[in-house]
Amino acid sequence: MNEQPLSWRTTRAAFDARGELGNAVSSAHTLSWTLTALGRGDELAAALRRFDTPWALAAVAYCEGAPLAAAEILAEMGAVAEEAYARLAASRAAANRGGPVIADAQLQRALAFYRAVGATRYVAEGETLLAAPA
Repeated sequence: MNEQPLSWRTTRAAFDARGELGNAVSSAHTLSWTLTALGRGDELAAALRRFDTPWALAAVAYCEGAPLAAAEILAEMGAVAEEAYARLAASRAAANRGGPVIADAQLQRALAFYRAVGATRYVAEGETLLAAPA
C-alpha cells in the first residue's frame, strides 16, 4: 500500500482541489487552535478565507490573532465549549498586551463555563491567569 501520510500540505491541497469542506468545516476551529500554536495559523487562514460559514470565519479570526472575534462568532452559533476556549485565549492575549479589563472579562466568561462542566484543566489554567500580576 502506497498511502501518503496526512499532513497539512495534503490537507490544504484537498481544500484547494475540492473547493468545499463539507462536514470538515465544523472542525476548522480546532485546526486553527493547533496550527496557530505551531505558528502556522496564517496558512490555514489563507486556505479558509473563501469559505463563508461561521466555523470557517471563527477559525480565520483565531488564526489572525483575534480570539475574541472568534469567541463572538462561536457564541452566536451556541458553540459554548469552543467559545470558552477562544475566550480563554482572548484573555491570555489581552493580558499580554496590557488590557486587564478585557482580559478579566473574557477570563470570567471562560471560567464560568469550565467550572460548570468540571473542566479542571482549563479552570486551573484560568485561575493561574487570575493569580498573575497585572
